Amino acid sequence: MLLDAAIWLVAIYGAARLRVDVKDNLLLGAATLAFAVALVLGAINDPHVADHRHGSFEEVTDLLGTILVAGIGLLTWTFFAAPLVFVRSVPVVAGAMALAGMLSARFLIHGWHSRPSVSGSDGQQVDRASEQKSEATALSVAQPPNNTDFTHSGDRLGDPPLLMRKSVLMLMLTSGFVIANTPTTAGTAKPAPIAAAQRAHTPDETLRPNAPGMLARDNDVVGDGITDDGAALNALLVSAATLEVPVVLTKRSTIYTTVEIMIPSNTVLKGNGATIKCGIPGTYTPTVGIKNVSNVIVESLNINGNKSAFSGVFTEFKHGIQMVTATNVILQNVSTNMNKGDGIEIAGDNTGSYCEHITLNNVTCEHNHRNGLSVESAIAVRVHDGSYSYSSGTSPQCGIDIEPNSAADVIQDVSFDGSVATGNANAGLSVRLSAAPMSNQEGIQLTSCVLSSNAGPGVQLSIANHITFTDCAINNNGYAGISTVTTVNHLSISGGEILRNKTRGIFGTTTTMNDWLISGVKILDNVGYGLSLDGTGSGFVITSNTIGNKTTSNQLYGVATAVPTLTHVSILNNDVRGNTIYGMGLADDTATRLAQSNKGYNSQG
Repeated sequence: MLLDAAIWLVAIYGAARLRVDVKDNLLLGAATLAFAVALVLGAINDPHVADHRHGSFEEVTDLLGTILVAGIGLLTWTFFAAPLVFVRSVPVVAGAMALAGMLSARFLIHGWHSRPSVSGSDGQQVDRASEQKSEATALSVAQPPNNTDFTHSGDRLGDPPLLMRKSVLMLMLTSGFVIANTPTTAGTAKPAPIAAAQRAHTPDETLRPNAPGMLARDNDVVGDGITDDGAALNALLVSAATLEVPVVLTKRSTIYTTVEIMIPSNTVLKGNGATIKCGIPGTYTPTVGIKNVSNVIVESLNINGNKSAFSGVFTEFKHGIQMVTATNVILQNVSTNMNKGDGIEIAGDNTGSYCEHITLNNVTCEHNHRNGLSVESAIAVRVHDGSYSYSSGTSPQCGIDIEPNSAADVIQDVSFDGSVATGNANAGLSVRLSAAPMSNQEGIQLTSCVLSSNAGPGVQLSIANHITFTDCAINNNGYAGISTVTTVNHLSISGGEILRNKTRGIFGTTTTMNDWLISGVKILDNVGYGLSLDGTGSGFVITSNTIGNKTTSNQLYGVATAVPTLTHVSILNNDVRGNTIYGMGLADDTATRLAQSNKGYNSQG
């Protein structure tokens, strides 16, 4: 009885381990419960109490009854347990394993007691097998002639070595059957690794993104695009997060929801190309919320904000993904399109809180009503590749908008690498920080990004500090390539190209601008001016640039400065040939100006 209960404990633990990686403390608790149930049932229905012989039909049927009662009880419990301790197939698989273990144990014990020889009471060896053979012969003589024995002589129960071999073989075959028929889990193929230099952070070690996962189709998520799957998916996410195993959505399924999908801490959500389609009523609820949580990975998921279904709803806040005060979040190969708000919002609660360590790898935010991506309060955001394009509907209508909601919000260490913002109704990138911030608001880097073919400027900077562009392409925009207003300090533009933009290549119209570096940039074929500095400030280095026309005659002036309150301007080693009217027209403070080694310098100042 005690041995049977112990076998149940091992079977539950083993079956769950075959199915998923789970939390040991919860699983051991469930296995201990199975041990107690088996112990009680064994006491009620012990085959030995009923005086059954080992291996008899009656003993096997009693064992089957005990296992069925215990298994059905545990299976029923899994339908009501919250959170789910193990998946519902585990009691079924464990029952088969327990039956194999119990029968094997009985055969082995009987084989031990039937071993070939034991010591007699007089100290001499007695051949127990010979005695049993004599007894069997006597019994066969006593039986009527029509009672035929179908058991071969070598297969009798009294042959202990053969019995042990059979027991081991039975255990091996049954275990193989159980493993082969274990319910399908998600594949364990690893996703393409992210280079160490690209990772913003490493998620908590408790996350196991490559562990087998809990399948949505096995947990009441229909995925037909019609059934409301929101509640079922939320329940599955909670259970999987508790077990710290991934949730795997059915490949290319559509999960329609009328409630916000809430991502808990310690979640790995493998979208498998599935789509979550918004049917949520109201004006403020996002499709997916990642709020006040940590350690989240979402990959290969599409979010359809279903914008056309809300054409009569006056709102700009039905975001695809809303992160609020979240930490250690990775979105990889995710698209969030057609939302009646932002594709993704990264924010705090307007009291100084912020998101931290957020990574977006190859994320697509297109055709959203407000912005593709809004960053409102965050530290250490890494955006690699991806598209933030075709925003149109309500202001700001930018691909990427970095704009705190309050002076208490934080903007620090935000970087983009290889990202694209094109076709937006306003700017590709807009940065509008607080005029009198209470927290740090600075530090934005763009490397090898494309900010082109937007209806407004490629880049709009308003109250911006410590902004860096490296090797970016800012071309064919409906206004200036880079436009600055109000206050912009510590701006660096190195390498890359600014081509064929309307009005100007770089347009410095700010009231105050200080410490600018423009180096090694091709500023060509823009309408009107290549580089125009019309504001007040100090500390400009313009060096080693090519500023002129290459394929058009649109660019009339290469470099122009407008007022003498612009001081300490250094213009060095530039090629300003090919502009239609003149290379440089300078009206800045001549006493502090340094202009030398420039090609095509036919200045009007």
